Amino acid sequence: MYSSAGSELGLQGARSVQSLPYPHMSSSHVPQGAYKSWPLPAGTSSSSSFQPQSQFSFVPPTSSSSEAAPPQLPLISHEASAAKLSRSGSHRASGGKNPGDCEPGMEDECADEKCGDDVSTPNKASWQSQVQPFLPLLLFVSTLAGALHVIVFLLPLVNGSSYAMAAFIGFVVLDTVTLGCMAYNALCDPGQTETQGLNRAHKTWLYPAPIRRYDHYCKWLGNSIGLLNHREFMIMCSGLVAIGICGGIFDIVMLLQLSDNVVGLVEKVLFSLHFWYSLGLAMRAFWIVRLHAGLVARNELAKEWNDNRFYTAVSAKTGESTPMDELDSDEADELFEEATYDEKLNPYDKGWEVNCTNFWCLPRWSKEQSGDF
Repeated sequence: MYSSAGSELGLQGARSVQSLPYPHMSSSHVPQGAYKSWPLPAGTSSSSSFQPQSQFSFVPPTSSSSEAAPPQLPLISHEASAAKLSRSGSHRASGGKNPGDCEPGMEDECADEKCGDDVSTPNKASWQSQVQPFLPLLLFVSTLAGALHVIVFLLPLVNGSSYAMAAFIGFVVLDTVTLGCMAYNALCDPGQTETQGLNRAHKTWLYPAPIRRYDHYCKWLGNSIGLLNHREFMIMCSGLVAIGICGGIFDIVMLLQLSDNVVGLVEKVLFSLHFWYSLGLAMRAFWIVRLHAGLVARNELAKEWNDNRFYTAVSAKTGESTPMDELDSDEADELFEEATYDEKLNPYDKGWEVNCTNFWCLPRWSKEQSGDF
């Protein structure tokens, strides 16, 4: 989740062999290393005839060896793409002209190839990949522990005040919804499809089939965010912000209102620790909500945001505003900080009112729902 920004957020992603403009190219025509983002199934060697399950398939050449091969296409390496993404930030998501740097504390969320991203499996040699499987459990347990802290200390006050009763019910409902969405996001199928060629579908390392309306891979949930769990992801992140704010206010009120006879040293330590935990949680989740709220308002997916799909920059060669994906890789890297969102390039952007209505209200559960909205 916190790769969110995420982180979720994880808004990572390297350009892979999927982005080749010539999907008919055979594996012999693809530059060496282009397949490094594709995980092979267990028991399959790199020399076998395994073909990645994506919207493109690579057909072995049937012509003679004397036929001239298509020109080698420049690919942006995974490392270069990750470094490029590390310069991105939430300024772009909120419509700013300068992507700028990551928000404070979000640097590790912008480029996190060590824990896995949109196309690449986690690097097993890194310590991050060893810790990553425990992140969903850590997130769930810490949120549950924080909720129990508030409920346990608030429960004795319920009988003496209607305000305490209302606060108690509110905390229980808020924590239940947030934890429920968290569990659902981590365990559900995000929207796999066998239909090929969907505009907003994307093949990830985590699933054998493309994900409809793919948004991003979240290391804090250990799952991809797509058509069937994107709304629940937003609810979960908003719930974490609310839990952090309400928990911090509760700790302050308890420390200021209750006498020393009621609150001993142990309770004061617990309230202090929970206050700083709540503050950190609220700040962390706030940047994720802020980032994704901007994307939802423009009907832009995080994958499209990472790929500069709807962004332009003034080319030094032509002096004109040019879509980022039409620039060569070197110039695109140089102009990355100057990229601006161009709504004319986004066919899905119908204005923030329609975008938000469609995001929250359009039915998603039908298998016929392609997610191309």
